[in-house]
Amino acid sequence: MLHPPLPRVALKWGGITGLTLIIYKLILYITQMENVTLLKLLILGILITGFVIGMKDFRSLNGGVMRYGQGFGLGMLMTAIIGLLASFFDTVYKHFIDESVLKRELTDAQEQWERSNFFFS
Repeated sequence: MLHPPLPRVALKWGGITGLTLIIYKLILYITQMENVTLLKLLILGILITGFVIGMKDFRSLNGGVMRYGQGFGLGMLMTAIIGLLASFFDTVYKHFIDESVLKRELTDAQEQWERSNFFFS
């Protein structure tokens, strides 16, 4: 039975998913639509698709078999890679390229809190 290295598959699909997510978020930032709820849900779709494709790729490289522990490990490694890429991009973009994104997000969050009467003031 073949045992493809988990890190290689995780790096491949975590990187592809992370870069896809970065491109999508860049489009949202440029069009100033990063706070539209429906468009935020597409991020979840990108993530799920990346995980499913990565798991299927690993399974096909492993003779059609993937144990629970292998799938869990692959998912965790992919999560770490995607998280590092996305966090790095968000930090660089919001602090060095376009600081207005961070200001818009803070303003939108404050408006949502005020609308929800969170503190019943």
